[in-house]
Amino acid sequence: GAAQNMNGTGDRHRFSGYNFNIPPNAIITGIETRLDWWLDSTSGTNNLRVELSWNGGTNWTSVKSTNNESTNSTNSETEGSSSDQWGRTWAQSEFSAANFRVRVTSNSTDGNRDFFLDWVPVRVYYNVIAENSDGDNFFMAPTSADMKGILSLSATKCAPLRSVQHKRHRLRMPTCW
Repeated sequence: GAAQNMNGTGDRHRFSGYNFNIPPNAIITGIETRLDWWLDSTSGTNNLRVELSWNGGTNWTSVKSTNNESTNSTNSETEGSSSDQWGRTWAQSEFSAANFRVRVTSNSTDGNRDFFLDWVPVRVYYNVIAENSDGDNFFMAPTSADMKGILSLSATKCAPLRSVQHKRHRLRMPTCW
């Protein structure tokens, strides 16, 4: 199944419950969202807009838009990247289930356009810098022992569509991309 937007250009859907497990000392370097979607018809100019919230939907990042699609076959697009922070600096705590949200808005020049959205996985990229491992408390010119603790990790969380604020919806269990 899929989330459906029937004759509803401008409708918004909110997704939550991603439950990331990001270490407390992580430095967020980028965020990606992926949208797998299709249309009922090829008429009009059609796209999806994506925003992220770090505080339960009170505030949102600037909008990122998919390419305009005119196909009724599956469209798969990624917004953001490993180095794209969506215009802000993120804290690890903002990725909790209570705080992190994705909002998707359907847009079309045809008011009768039906949108179908399979899933909205999110990938968070971050770096973790380990504590000073040799105990010399010297960080201006780190020793080789200090350098061993520098890691670059990324976390991926894929989740089914959840907390959909919409007239009708069906769910499909995804696999990570």
